[in-house]
Amino acid sequence: MFPSLAHESDRATRRAVGQFVLRSLVALLLVGLGAFFLASRIAKREAYHDAETRGEGFAVGVAAPLVTTDLRARREGAVQRFDRVMRNRLEVGGITHIKVFDVEGHVIWADQSELVGREFHFPPAVQARLGRDFTVAGEPSPASSQEGDDDADADVYEVYAGTHDANGQPVVLETYWSNGSIDTQYDFVFWRLALLALGGLLVLMVAFVPLGLSLARRLGRSMRERDRMLQHAVRASELERRRIAQTLHDGVVQDLAGLAYLLPTVTKHAPDVAGGMPVRATLVEATDLVKRDIAQLRSIIADVYPPSLEGEGLEPALRELAAWAGRDGLRVSVETHGVERLDRWRARLAYRVVREGLLNVMHHAGAATAHVTVRWSPKTGLGISVRDDGRGGALVIPESDSGHVGLRILHDVVADLGGHLTLDAVPDGGTELQASLPHDGEQDDVEVLITT
Repeated sequence: MFPSLAHESDRATRRAVGQFVLRSLVALLLVGLGAFFLASRIAKREAYHDAETRGEGFAVGVAAPLVTTDLRARREGAVQRFDRVMRNRLEVGGITHIKVFDVEGHVIWADQSELVGREFHFPPAVQARLGRDFTVAGEPSPASSQEGDDDADADVYEVYAGTHDANGQPVVLETYWSNGSIDTQYDFVFWRLALLALGGLLVLMVAFVPLGLSLARRLGRSMRERDRMLQHAVRASELERRRIAQTLHDGVVQDLAGLAYLLPTVTKHAPDVAGGMPVRATLVEATDLVKRDIAQLRSIIADVYPPSLEGEGLEPALRELAAWAGRDGLRVSVETHGVERLDRWRARLAYRVVREGLLNVMHHAGAATAHVTVRWSPKTGLGISVRDDGRGGALVIPESDSGHVGLRILHDVVADLGGHLTLDAVPDGGTELQASLPHDGEQDDVEVLITT
């Protein structure tokens, strides 16, 4: 059994759920910030628009009907009546200053009495609309500070409203709206828009989280099913390899070994020549052939199921592999670091990579020397290198139908485990087969049987 694979599936499911929730929260935060920014813009615009509307309404509905010929002539009764209404409105709040102009720019009435009768220049936007009904609003113009208004440079909003007085004569009303009243309207609009947007996002999250959790559970079930299939395949492969090794060892190898022991006894009593055929020389040659076949079969058995790897560890197995590769004159050196701490599954992977690399060197590189390096560290993971001084060639992992399926299968196996397998040229000539498998603290006990 491989219980850690089930644990890894559970961990993968939890990671998927965690990533989904984290990314959803990040998306919620980003969209929320955007919604707050947009709500702020809308609220500010609506607050200013409200000041303009209220300024226009005050001018048309309250102030202009009280502007009469008597007020323009500054008769005391008309001035007192108009003054009382205007100052009552100032006491209510929101408006900080009021001025009433005729179209020539003369002040008919102002809450600052010293301004009455003076002539001022209207801003260009107001000047272009004189004699008509209009509303122009904005920050106080620089000229306002020269009009004798002590608060002209303060943090206020200026609204000009053009309309007609009680006698149908054009009149312009200027009002200054305090930022306090604008901020009140801003807060009113902003928080309602912001809460509406945030509430919508939260409802969306509530709707999507169950869907994400459902998908994560499905992912977990799929991974567990995949792991069960992998376990069955691993067990079947392991049993088949053992069966092949045992069948060869207990069957064919033993029969050939018996034949190798029997043939010399027959050779002793055989004539040198029988019927013109060199019998004894033929039997000697057959004996040598059987012995060579036995050696090759035992090499295959050790290659399929290397006993030294299972018993003594990776380093002795690699040195045996190097000795085997050197039988045809290839000089192979082996360097290992930290391999004694490797679990058996990563050790088998390292063994398979080195074996395939040496086979590639022997069959295709035409090299004189090869250097094998296997390093293991909990920080950097598993690193494997098979480097030769041969002629190099096409430095690609071959396709599966090219006749060189070993590297292709090994490449896919390493990739499935999250690693990389590359075949590259080296600067001073030759090629280097490199494999790397990153270390994951959560996968220390993952038992993966590597077969090629």
